[in-house]
Amino acid sequence: MKIPKRITLKLLQELQACYAQRERFREMFPRGVTITEVNCEKALAVGLDLIWLANQFFTGNKYCDLWDSWVYRYIEEVELFMSCYRLSQKRSKKT
Repeated sequence: MKIPKRITLKLLQELQACYAQRERFREMFPRGVTITEVNCEKALAVGLDLIWLANQFFTGNKYCDLWDSWVYRYIEEVELFMSCYRLSQKRSKKT
């Protein structure tokens, strides 16, 4: 799946996010949200599950080092998500 620049309620429904997460998202970002570090911090603050979302998009060998860093807590959730996102954008521009 191509990594979107915006997350929308429709996308979360397509990814089969649970009802509680969709409702939190809708309350915080009713028109959707662009992926930025600030917005990830806001999402985390209201209890949105960035790790679940990261698991939907950032799979495969190119993300292994970042996931390992998160598992061993060298980086936090927002840093993991944004680092994976930046890596996905960098790679997609080359192809």
